[in-house]
Formats: sequence, structure tokens, C-alpha cells
Amino acid sequence: MATRKRRKFTPQFKADAGRLLRALLAAFAGLTGGWMMSALLVPGDDFDLLEPRVLLLPAIAGLLGGYTGFRARARWQYALLAISVALSVAFWALAPSGWSATRPPAMRGTIVVPR
Repeated sequence: MATRKRRKFTPQFKADAGRLLRALLAAFAGLTGGWMMSALLVPGDDFDLLEPRVLLLPAIAGLLGGYTGFRARARWQYALLAISVALSVAFWALAPSGWSATRPPAMRGTIVVPR
């Protein structure tokens, strides 16, 4: 039976893995922010997932977030990244089925429709 050698993780490998993880987390936060901005900027009647305006903003924000996460170096940048990722996770936990996941509240009284 052949024994496998244990791979030693060098400091350079750990640094590169950390940068890649920060880039992925920042891309997630950027994608979430872009999704929220596209939902705010595109009117509700035009909110079609095949429309380029809806998909372009989250895609650009995700790429920009990934780039900034990869380039982060300072401690305040790490803190800002952690806060934005925590807020993104909270957003997706609280709005799992989209912006209109629940019905609007019931109106009091009768509804009069003019003829």
C-alpha cells in the first residue's frame, strides 16, 4: 500500500488562498448590492430577468467586488468586507424568494371601482 505524502502549505499558498477567498466573498457582496440596486432602479412592471438592465448591474458589481476583494490589503478593508458580507447574508436570509415574496397587506373597508 502506497503512502501519500502530506502536502505542506507554504506561506505563499496560504496568502494566495486568503486572497482568493476574499475575492469570492467580495464578489458575493458586490453581486448582492448590484441585485438590490437593479431592483430599486428598474420599475416593477419592467422587472424581466431576460432584460439586460436587470442582469448587467449585478454582473458588473460582482466583478468589481471580486477585484476589490482580491486587492484588499488594509485592516479597515477587511472590516468593511466582513460587514458587507454579513449584510449580504442577512439580505438573502430575509428575502429568500425575491422582493415580492409576500402578498400586500389587506385593505380595510370595501373597494369602490368607478364604472
